[in-house]
Amino acid sequence: MRSWRKYWSEMEFEATPSLGQAFRQVGKTVLGRPVRPHHLNVIVDVIVSELALSSHDLVLDLGCGNGVVTERIAVLVERVAGIDVSEALIDSACSHRSRPNCTYHVGDFADLGPFPIKDVAKAYSYEVLQYLSTEETRSLFRILVDRLGENLVFFAGSIPERAKLRAFYNTSERWRCYERRMAEGIEQIGHWWERDELVALCDEFGLACTLTDQPESLYTSHYRFDAKISRRR
Repeated sequence: MRSWRKYWSEMEFEATPSLGQAFRQVGKTVLGRPVRPHHLNVIVDVIVSELALSSHDLVLDLGCGNGVVTERIAVLVERVAGIDVSEALIDSACSHRSRPNCTYHVGDFADLGPFPIKDVAKAYSYEVLQYLSTEETRSLFRILVDRLGENLVFFAGSIPERAKLRAFYNTSERWRCYERRMAEGIEQIGHWWERDELVALCDEFGLACTLTDQPESLYTSHYRFDAKISRRR
């Protein structure tokens, strides 16, 4: 399997990215072209709705990349901290997507270290779980359970669904490319999740897991799903 830490650490980025360039940096593309800006509005609306965000909330963005989503969330909450394994992407976020109530930090999901915000109970990741193995996701859940307390709410957005693999690799040419990359250990998406696999992982920690289809207007809706994870009541 491809080392995603190495992949992101070796990526080169534009010094002063436009929104389109920022989308390209973090793979928000369709056939190599940056998606239209309205998709960012949809993503932010879903996160706000699923976490019931308000102006009093303290929030973590796990896998924030270059901050294109984090910056938008910062406008709506009291404080948000973005964490990502890529120092280059964090540098880009600090340079171009910063706000007074928004901070960015280099951190690994397997061992996040001290949280940059105290008393935080809400967190999200977007287009991130694909880069984590089952064991790495288990480590992340363990950290969230240990540190976010009884009011834990975690939104994992845009998870590639194994059952919809063919919806993404939807031509014979694309399928051959997938098979070739799999043989080389460099499949471009990463971990394709089974829905039951994620639910079972949440069960290990006594967490409730609500799975939903993405809004049809979103560019990834034909092969990804979302998950809201919280403490069982």
